[in-house]
Amino acid sequence: MDEAEQRQQHGRSLKQTPTPRPPLPRGDKPCPNDCSGVGQCQYDFGICYCPAGWGGPDCSQPRKRPCWRMGADKRDLGWHNYTEWSHSRCAGICNDDDSMCFCPPETKFGRIDAPAGSPPGTPPVRRGRPLYWCQPSTDEHGTKVMWGAVKYEDLFGPQGWCNADIPSFHCPCRIFEHGNASTWIGYNAYAVESFLHELFLTSEHRTFDPEEADFFYVPIMWACLFDVYGWNPIPRWPADVHGPRPYGAAMMQRLTAAWLNATFPWYARRGGRDHIWLTATDEGACCVWRDVWPGIFLSHWGRTDFPHTPGSQYHADNYGHTIHHPMHPGDWLPLTSQAHPCFDPKKDLVIPAFKRTAHFKQSPFLGAKPENRTIFLFFRGDMRLNPGQDPECKYSRCIRQTLYNLTRQQRWGEKYGVVLGDTHSIMGDYSTMLSKSVFCLVPPGDGWSPRMEDAVLHGCIPVIIMDGVQVVFESILDVPSFSVRIAQKDMANIVDILKAVPADKVKAMQDNLAKVWMRYRYLGLKMADVDARAVVDAHRATNGGATRPNPGAAFAASRVDDAFSTLMQWLYARMPDVHGTGGRGCGMRGCVRGRVGGKGMRGREEDVQRPARVKG
Repeated sequence: MDEAEQRQQHGRSLKQTPTPRPPLPRGDKPCPNDCSGVGQCQYDFGICYCPAGWGGPDCSQPRKRPCWRMGADKRDLGWHNYTEWSHSRCAGICNDDDSMCFCPPETKFGRIDAPAGSPPGTPPVRRGRPLYWCQPSTDEHGTKVMWGAVKYEDLFGPQGWCNADIPSFHCPCRIFEHGNASTWIGYNAYAVESFLHELFLTSEHRTFDPEEADFFYVPIMWACLFDVYGWNPIPRWPADVHGPRPYGAAMMQRLTAAWLNATFPWYARRGGRDHIWLTATDEGACCVWRDVWPGIFLSHWGRTDFPHTPGSQYHADNYGHTIHHPMHPGDWLPLTSQAHPCFDPKKDLVIPAFKRTAHFKQSPFLGAKPENRTIFLFFRGDMRLNPGQDPECKYSRCIRQTLYNLTRQQRWGEKYGVVLGDTHSIMGDYSTMLSKSVFCLVPPGDGWSPRMEDAVLHGCIPVIIMDGVQVVFESILDVPSFSVRIAQKDMANIVDILKAVPADKVKAMQDNLAKVWMRYRYLGLKMADVDARAVVDAHRATNGGATRPNPGAAFAASRVDDAFSTLMQWLYARMPDVHGTGGRGCGMRGCVRGRVGGKGMRGREEDVQRPARVKG
């Protein structure tokens, strides 16, 4: 049976009996002041959804987000007055609704705002070209600007970005590509935040009827707030506190939960247990408020020990600082990190980080030409070895640094084929090297690190070294059947431990990786699907138009049992517990007729009789 027949047969097995769905109730409750012509009215409840820059019950109240060091004229306070760099310092004119920087109005493609006194939401006279990540290295007189990196002429000269019809230089953040094509902007460690949100929005499991919903996904941008928190005076929660990033994100989440509870009846119905939150940053849900903790937390960090203290060497991410504020009683620590673990495998799930298919393009599961696995143990990544970079050796629990030093001192590379170092000491294509490796190291970083995904997606056996931390899907998949876990106290013996693994067990783990690898990748959005097909088609073209034989290659460009499907299967299995029906197997709108999930999960989508419904 060829690959096409396999997919066709599997597709037939996925057929489900459609579940009758009630007609969608739609309300007609008007919104205050018709949302001032700025926001969108949610007519079921008469609530205004306001865009960036506006707030209040009718979206009439400004909620400005100025660029960093911005004056009243929306220009920088002085290129030479302040020397610090930030994402949001603007060398042009700032749209203080969303902190976006544009070419200044005196240039040909500069932004011209709507006239003063225009109604809220009036579009600009001319939108202008964006200047994000385009900050000049000198002023017009050639004097150095300490926070810039782009030549002045490239931005503001006659052939520059802000003046030329066809500029000689393009700022990296462009609104449109030619033909209005969507393109990737590079690797983003927290990309799952936007990707997962879009998957929920477009999923067949989504319902617009909250009474039909089994779960409610709350799409706050926790990681996005982390990204901007250090550079802008707002948004901050509370507005008068510029504490560590975990505090601001946790406060935002707490206020969101309070708003949900005050606005809708569904949060209180089960005490928030059916509300799904994503905390994609380094240490996940370690610092969320105890009154939000009953919810379902998706993260990349499965740390289970309790009590716990921050593991990050980055001071801005230290959630252990004492903070008092009138918005909460006393210090926040007893109400957050000291009240619960970072991860509870009974209600939470460690999900994969998003990796576009091009990231693992040389994987044999995608049909790449098979590589001989000549590298015994592989790791390439940040080691924090520069003097003063990590004086306490706190990063990665000092695991990466210890193994790097042992590799050099004991010549593991020459003796055993160990390749372990940073990007300066190990050259070559990352995907190819993973595909040539038998074992791949999975240590922590400042918290989570996507090394588990890198290993599995390339068919390399993960070697997990991080005590008390579950890796991706460890609570629902039989991870020991395709990985090796080594205690931190034993990591100096890593070579001896791995050499002692019998050849038949190595082969069995590799075979098992071929059965689960697809659960560690996301498809389902157009860009990701196109990316996957392009990589697979390129490999087919080099093999006479056919996919090279591989036990996992049938899923090379297939959404079947991908990461999102696995998440939905797990949510389905969680319905009895979340809905308070115990072990009887009855969910909110009927009985659970199939079991998907549990240790050693083998269930596929065809086992799900009625998928869980998620309100987005």
